[in-house]
Amino acid sequence: MDKEKYGMTVLYTPLAAATFDLVALHGLNGDPMDTWTDKQSGVMWLRDLLPKALPRTRVMTFGYNARFKNFTVLQDLRMIASKLLAELVDLRVTKEERSRPIVFICHSLGGIVAKKALLVRCTGDDRDEVQQAVYGILFLGTPHNGSSLASLGKVISNVLSTVSPLHPARALITALQQDSKVLFEITQDFVKVARTIHLVSFFEMKMTPIAPFIKRIANEITIGQYADHRNIVRFESTGDRNFRPVLSRLKKFEEDIVEKLHQNSSQFLQPAQPVQKESTIPLDLPFLPCSSFRGRNDVLEKMRIYFYGEEPKTHCRRAFAICGLGILFLNAASKASLVADFARLQQFLGFSESNDAVGSVKRWLAKEEHSNWLMVFDNADDLQVVPIWEYFPVTPWGHIIITSRNPEVIGGVAEEGCNLGPLASEEARTLLLEAAGIRQPSMEDLASAEEIVGLLGSLPLALNHAGAFMRSRCRSPKQYQDLYMKTRLNILKFHPMLAHSENSILSTWEVNFKQIEHDSEDAMDLLLLFSFFEPSVISEAVLHRGSTPRYRWDEKGEVTEVQAEVNGVAGSLVRLIQDEMAFDAAIEKLRSVSFVSCNSETNGMRNFSVHPLVQECAVLRTPSPVANKWRWQAILLICHAFPRNRYLEPLNGDIGRAILPQLSRVLVEYDKINTEYAHSLLFRSEIAATLLAASRFSDSAWKMEALVRARELLKHDPDRFLNAWLTYRESILLRMSGRQAESVYCLEAFVQSKVLPSEDKESEDTPRYNAQRGELIVSFAENLIREGKHEEAQNELNEWSPLDPNNPSTLERITARARDITLGKALRYQGHFQVAVKLLEKVLEESRTDDCFDGTGWYRVLLSGIADLYCELGRPCNAEMLLQQELEPMIQRGTQDIATAFFQRNLLDKAEEILLSLKAVFETMIRPDHATQIVFFRVRVTLARVYHQQARWDEALQCWTQALGAAGRLQMNSGFHAGIIRYSMAHVLHIRGEREKSHEMLLEAKRNIASEPRWHDYIVRVVEEECNHSCGIQQDLVTLE
Repeated sequence: MDKEKYGMTVLYTPLAAATFDLVALHGLNGDPMDTWTDKQSGVMWLRDLLPKALPRTRVMTFGYNARFKNFTVLQDLRMIASKLLAELVDLRVTKEERSRPIVFICHSLGGIVAKKALLVRCTGDDRDEVQQAVYGILFLGTPHNGSSLASLGKVISNVLSTVSPLHPARALITALQQDSKVLFEITQDFVKVARTIHLVSFFEMKMTPIAPFIKRIANEITIGQYADHRNIVRFESTGDRNFRPVLSRLKKFEEDIVEKLHQNSSQFLQPAQPVQKESTIPLDLPFLPCSSFRGRNDVLEKMRIYFYGEEPKTHCRRAFAICGLGILFLNAASKASLVADFARLQQFLGFSESNDAVGSVKRWLAKEEHSNWLMVFDNADDLQVVPIWEYFPVTPWGHIIITSRNPEVIGGVAEEGCNLGPLASEEARTLLLEAAGIRQPSMEDLASAEEIVGLLGSLPLALNHAGAFMRSRCRSPKQYQDLYMKTRLNILKFHPMLAHSENSILSTWEVNFKQIEHDSEDAMDLLLLFSFFEPSVISEAVLHRGSTPRYRWDEKGEVTEVQAEVNGVAGSLVRLIQDEMAFDAAIEKLRSVSFVSCNSETNGMRNFSVHPLVQECAVLRTPSPVANKWRWQAILLICHAFPRNRYLEPLNGDIGRAILPQLSRVLVEYDKINTEYAHSLLFRSEIAATLLAASRFSDSAWKMEALVRARELLKHDPDRFLNAWLTYRESILLRMSGRQAESVYCLEAFVQSKVLPSEDKESEDTPRYNAQRGELIVSFAENLIREGKHEEAQNELNEWSPLDPNNPSTLERITARARDITLGKALRYQGHFQVAVKLLEKVLEESRTDDCFDGTGWYRVLLSGIADLYCELGRPCNAEMLLQQELEPMIQRGTQDIATAFFQRNLLDKAEEILLSLKAVFETMIRPDHATQIVFFRVRVTLARVYHQQARWDEALQCWTQALGAAGRLQMNSGFHAGIIRYSMAHVLHIRGEREKSHEMLLEAKRNIASEPRWHDYIVRVVEEECNHSCGIQQDLVTLE
């Protein structure tokens, strides 16, 4: 869809004040205009029919990127819904517009967008006003009837097959089944908020692959329409029989809204006599103001708006909760402390002694003349022990602030609130220096303060404690930083001498640690496990992966499931994570003291976080053997969770990149321990296998670190498969880094020592090892091809075969496919185009019926190889047809094969467009690896050819020069590629009149050129035609018949 159609488009605005705003939302693969337009008559009924029928309704249509993934990726769907709300905020400017009711009319999965827009949390935001203004929704063919996740997935799959001109691929259907959970949960949550909204659903009665969407929501009206899924939202005229029911419901909405407005305006109440109120109530603050208070301006502003920012619609008391770590003001942690505080208030207000101090203070605050009061309940952490709501005055006035570590206070006790996160970096540094009494910090002080803020996670409690230490011990920030790194346990136990200073951090939290140990062993186990993870994002999905069976390759080269316990994860931990009730109870206990936070969800799974200081304190107070036990559990759980092979899990790349930060963290923990576990061959092999799988991700520095660690772990390991895998990954990384000679040496050394057949080969070789041996030979052949030894590479590839060629294992079949693709490349470079294309076409045909080939990136490589061969054989149309379906992902991943096909067909403008977009992507890369540089080189060459054939000589020369420079960096400055480039540059230089340079370039090209029939024939022919008589250089030309 044209990006100009994204956002809100106003189709009609009434001359007088509008009764309501109508917003149309299209569905999957829809369009803000075409979705609502009848194809035969061209009538866009929202614009052409509705304004005459409802002249007092403002009509709008909203456009957005309606691709499938935006309905199944929760974050993308949330962004669409948030954008819808924001656009409505921008359009509803005046007071009358902001109070105007809104009606959504939604087609198909556009209803999901409307539902999500009403579920986005916007409290205290202008978008909340839009949500509150929604009066009704008309759903036209919208799925919200799924009684189960599976049924909704099937419905969405049918919708997709209806709106898409192509049948969904297997991978897409799988995604539907997996991601329909997001849509199912939105529908379930929508039911809870839909009770006050007027809902009407129109369903299809005409034959369609989509089942009718029947009523499932309590107050919903359902109406059948004689139309299919596409045409249920298209009407040709006001007489259209399907238009009348829709218009009738919209008119009913208008009548009801007008009647409601009339009733509100006719209610004239006599103003009551104002009650005389005391202008002030005595201020009772039993503590000194905090002179070092810094930051939290956003929280203060939110509180100001909540209490005073707008006129209340009804006179009611308001409560606001503040939750977070280290809130240490008044104490509302027990009933005794609260009763004591009420007794103090009773005395402060001058009441006579009473056995019911709580009741007397509440009764005094309940009098209307005493209505301007504010109560602060601090440290209200344990709501079961201290039900603070019992201490609230029963009045419709007054204000209450609650501070707590328990986030359940927000929504459970207080209507509104906020969770306190760490301070901003600058505010945290200022607080630290002021607490330390450093008024004029040096540059070294500022730098060290920044480091300390990072170490302490910008936690105000810890920063005040650190400042008190520096002030009390006369230490500089640099000295404190060094001491903290050496003896952090003593630092965290430090208690300032001054009576009004903070307690030590450990003692502050020790009560909570002991409470957790007493109340919930599961919660303490979970906290210790979390203490060895990367603290910012601990994904529930990773925990589940680490405690459930994972796919691995067995010795026979087949897929098998391995239990987490087999890889060392404790059975008790597996049961805790898999028992939803027990796991949630443990998380709830940790959240109640703010040791763990629950953050945004990803695909229906929660993300948790722990403050680094909580991790530090939890570990430091735990005996070393117990801490090491949980350190190992964290390591082994992450290793078990990490995906091993892209063929075993289609989402291997996404999953691996998501878990990689956790793997990096547990490797740091591995370096800290030296227990009996560290010498276990089983666990060392598990960690090594994880590192080999992880060496495919991130930058080259991490990849090399992973392989170095794996080699150390496998130093005395006889496992031939793991050692062969290690050599394979090392050779690949070295080759991609441009270290060709080292890659060749790495492979040759292993081949000579372990891969060559031995006398007892039959007893040693397994299908799994044989498949890995084949991968090594494929990698070795790739190196030979790069050296121009194509026939030798062909011989090496033909040497390998499955142990049982008639019945190969799954893993051997995958290796055989990789061998054949590389063999096709070797044949192509030898000029055996027909043989190569038949081989690769056979691989392509077999892959379409073989499940083990699903979910990997090899398919693009295969298509690229076949397309190249089609172009070599003069069949560019076949190449284009093959690649057209892959055009967009190819552009995204950085391949120029489709551009080459366009070039061969002389569609130069199309080729240039694709190549320029690729060039822009590559130029933003700071340190591209060797493989990426090769792809960029090919892009430059093809773009230069485009400019050359268009006679755009200056641009062509610039591109050829850049391509030659790239060839030099790739150590290809003297071969065939360089020769072709120099021939081309010679031609451009001759056209520009630079004859001497042209002649020198041709002489050098002659020494470089090898073979490339198509482009070489072209460039030689034009040089002969244009340069032959003027330069006298025809003797320098060669023909490569």
